[in-house]
Amino acid sequence: MSITDPQTKQYLREIAALKGDPRLTALEEYASRRFIPIIHKEAADCLLYFLRTQKAGRVLELGAAMGYSAIVMAGASPEITIDTIERDPGMIALARQNIKAFGLDDRITLHEGDILQVLDDLTGPYDFVFIDAGKSHYREYLEKILQLISPGAMIICDNILVRGLIAHEGVERKHSTIIMNMRQFIEEVSQDERFHSMVLPVGDGLLIIKCKE
Repeated sequence: MSITDPQTKQYLREIAALKGDPRLTALEEYASRRFIPIIHKEAADCLLYFLRTQKAGRVLELGAAMGYSAIVMAGASPEITIDTIERDPGMIALARQNIKAFGLDDRITLHEGDILQVLDDLTGPYDFVFIDAGKSHYREYLEKILQLISPGAMIICDNILVRGLIAHEGVERKHSTIIMNMRQFIEEVSQDERFHSMVLPVGDGLLIIKCKE
């Protein structure tokens, strides 16, 4: 698909409009002031692109934080509904407030609690999953998610490069377990015959997993 394709041009116009929403800008500024991690803008653009090419309907998000990424994903299409999970009480209150402010209460459902436990209570199928939670648990998350997705679903994992530390041989001891687990996770996914996968070096890195039908 080229940038002159009418569908792509319309997509770019809509993304530009979404980026210009002053309410989103306000959330970004709030997150920056309070040091709340949210998805990088370049990664958000990729997320929106894949949501649309996947023609996603039911979306599952692991790690709601302040609700920013769920709100952004909902902007990809009015047909999208999202189940998102968060366990931090402060973030839960903030996410509920933000979701309500955007009028998305009917399309974004926030589930409270530990991700692995909440996943046991959810019912699929989902055709798109965004993982932005505890990096040491990505492998555990993936195995549970596979029981909830439809054939051909897409799974996107954020922060896969762990602030660039994945590329370095020597890392501080406090990061070593996370780095080792993430490297192993990427390797396992790349060799798993159930998936097509690739790493995109945008933001802090996205691992794109396309499940085979």
